[in-house]
Amino acid sequence: MICPRPFSTRRDGKNQCLTQWRNFKRRCLGGTVIEFSCDEKPESVRVTNRQIDTKWKDHEVRSRLSPATNNQSSSCLTDPSRALAIHPRSLVAMLLLVVIMQATAPVIGQEFKPLKPADTSSPRATLRSFRDDMNAMYRLLADPEGQKSSIELTTHRSRAVRCLDLTSIDVADPQDMGRQRAVMLMEIFDRIGIDIETVPGADDVAEKEIRRWLLPDTEIAIEQLSEGPRSGQFLFASDTVARIPEFHDRVKHLPYKPGTVMEDAFEKLFSVASPAVEPNHPLEPADTTSPRGTLKSFIDSMNDIYRSYRDDGNTPEAFAARQLPMARVRDCLDLSEVPPASQLPTLRETAVLLKEVFDRIEIPPFDLIPGPNQVSATNLDQWSIPNTEISIARVSAGPDTGRFRFSPQTLRHMKTYYERVENLPYKETPLIANAYDVYFQLPGPIVPASWIESLPDWMHGRLGRQPIWKWTSIAMIWILLVSLLGLTFRLCVGRRSKNRLVEFLISIVFPASGMLFVWLAKFSVDVLRVDQNVYLICSMLFTLMFAFLTTWLAVKILPGIGEWIIASPHINSQSLDAQVVRVIFQLASVAALVAIVLKTADLLGVPLTPVVAGLGVGGLAVALATQNSLENLVGGFSLFVDRPIRVGDFCRFGDRLGTVEQIGLRSTRVRTLEDTVVSIPNATFARMELENFAKRRRNWYHPRIELAKDSTPDQIRVALIEIRKVLYAHPKVDPNPARIRFLGFGDSSLNLDIFAFTTTPDFDEHLQISEDLNLRILEVLSRIGVSLAVPTTKTLVQRCDPPGNENVRRAKEQVRDWRAKKEMLLPSFPEEEIDRLRQTADYPPNGSAIRVDSPVLCE
Repeated sequence: MICPRPFSTRRDGKNQCLTQWRNFKRRCLGGTVIEFSCDEKPESVRVTNRQIDTKWKDHEVRSRLSPATNNQSSSCLTDPSRALAIHPRSLVAMLLLVVIMQATAPVIGQEFKPLKPADTSSPRATLRSFRDDMNAMYRLLADPEGQKSSIELTTHRSRAVRCLDLTSIDVADPQDMGRQRAVMLMEIFDRIGIDIETVPGADDVAEKEIRRWLLPDTEIAIEQLSEGPRSGQFLFASDTVARIPEFHDRVKHLPYKPGTVMEDAFEKLFSVASPAVEPNHPLEPADTTSPRGTLKSFIDSMNDIYRSYRDDGNTPEAFAARQLPMARVRDCLDLSEVPPASQLPTLRETAVLLKEVFDRIEIPPFDLIPGPNQVSATNLDQWSIPNTEISIARVSAGPDTGRFRFSPQTLRHMKTYYERVENLPYKETPLIANAYDVYFQLPGPIVPASWIESLPDWMHGRLGRQPIWKWTSIAMIWILLVSLLGLTFRLCVGRRSKNRLVEFLISIVFPASGMLFVWLAKFSVDVLRVDQNVYLICSMLFTLMFAFLTTWLAVKILPGIGEWIIASPHINSQSLDAQVVRVIFQLASVAALVAIVLKTADLLGVPLTPVVAGLGVGGLAVALATQNSLENLVGGFSLFVDRPIRVGDFCRFGDRLGTVEQIGLRSTRVRTLEDTVVSIPNATFARMELENFAKRRRNWYHPRIELAKDSTPDQIRVALIEIRKVLYAHPKVDPNPARIRFLGFGDSSLNLDIFAFTTTPDFDEHLQISEDLNLRILEVLSRIGVSLAVPTTKTLVQRCDPPGNENVRRAKEQVRDWRAKKEMLLPSFPEEEIDRLRQTADYPPNGSAIRVDSPVLCE
């Protein structure tokens, strides 16, 4: 039988024993193969043919060498062929030892502590705890015997998740999302590799007062919590946890580092595709902390783009893979003075120009370019490449303040710099020769390169900087755009229809389809990758056309929505509510116009501060020029808010009467009693004293009766009582109050004053009731012999004994009778008499063709 020597030892200067383990196989005398398989750490020895898995902890397996092999070196593991044969009994003893250690491993090994928390006292401790718990969980999941402990598995998983700050995770189950983020993060570590000894420990935290630490060459941060129950602990920062899927997506195509416990863990555990990406340090952002970092990041990123184009061509997949280095290139250029609508093509062309210049001129070694230390020591704000005007300056405003980027002045003159060095030879063989010409010859990734190559040779000739086929394509795009817009305009604008909905839809076809055509034209120009000056002109025209069409669409749609709301059966089209809806949507159209103007100015690169200031000054000038109109507009709003009148109300305005027909933004229209329409400015109308008759609950009946002065007191008493009876008895007169009083003496009359209300709010019906009351009062006066006063001068020659008057006599007798019976109903009627008389009069009067239920009185 062949027996291995499982370890060799040596002692260094500190008397520490270092054990090296190796994998080896040997064939025994009976043909049985015993394999000892050990990791780099002395943790386990596995006998494969019997599947014995033994936990090792500070144990050594020692074997007795036969005398024939005593002279062999203790480092036989490096040469398995030098393994020695031993006696079969020794093999049996060794197997027994393995079995015993398997049974005693739980006792000898460290006891599992399920309540022990993860060590988060420092970035190193947090990182170590996270990796150890994740690897332990992976080993339990990969147990070939399937005897993993659910408690131990849950404990390791929980400890790993507890190392993450999940406060930024807004889901129904943060823990479930935390488990996914933990597996993704471990997938990242298994691919990029980490030297744990370089991570700050507890001593470094205390000495340097570390509160946040970034993993080198990444954006993965471990941060100390400053509040909450876990204050003071170091966890993977919440912003890092939120971006773990993004980081995972960048590294998922990298190979795993040696020692990975479980590959493709996310796919295996969650049954989804593993959440592509750059080699080396895919999470590393562009270094813009100094001129050295900016220049190096730019050159490295452009080289990555050139290699990708050289190796993979211009396919959509390769184009997508180049977006990450292109984002780093963008971080190195200050595009703050470039209009947002043309930033992307400007970025591409300027980057190629700048790289072409660098490939032809001498650049100082990177160690001679100011780095972060020199920047902080000298407070450097700008650095120029020697013997050039190409400068890298610190950004002084905006969200990127403090970063070093190629200055806007450099980018603005980049084409001039390129023309100066275009004829110089390359310093060394470039990755892509004449990259600027290649950039202009090829379109974007959507158009296959084979289409361009199949064009005639004369189409590849250059007119200016661009090939002729690009000029031809631009001309065709504009011709097609103008033709489509003209055709749509002729077909849709000015069309009328009996159906208001159809007419509305036709009216918005032109602006809506025009916006689509303009967008397609702009997209086509983007795909062509034209010269940035040509693109700037086209982009400005597209932006202005799109803004014009958007304004047209907004002006059509917003009032249309208002009219659609007004068309509902609950709103009268002439009511004040309808006017309010119209005004609101008209103001919304104005607001949309202002927003479109500001957005268009921003896209064209026009600073918004002067635009807003110009709008303010222009608004002031317009306000002064249209002061009366604005005053009327404010007056209209006051009518909308206070609502003293509504459309259809009958009112008195000033000294005139009429019915309100319309309340607009500028004026109010009233139809008078003469059936004419008066248009009154809202400012004037709002200042008038308005009496709204439509708001009355009842109408005032207030006539004054002037009796002749020859009327006797008893006649007046009878008149007061009888007229009160008429008022109380009438069904259309409100008895509370309903009174008549002997008010006083006129020049030629005795004045009776009636104060009562008819029970109808309708003025026409009130006039009918007043007419009936007046006739009944005349009958009362005629019956008691009282005449109405007239303004006349009368000379009376009277005898000493005037002749008797029958009416006067009857009035005296009536009053004498009331006095005798104590039924004089003066100065007021008792309540029981009022109740007896209430609604006993025949109204309409007997013989009238109109009855109470007649529609004339019920309107």
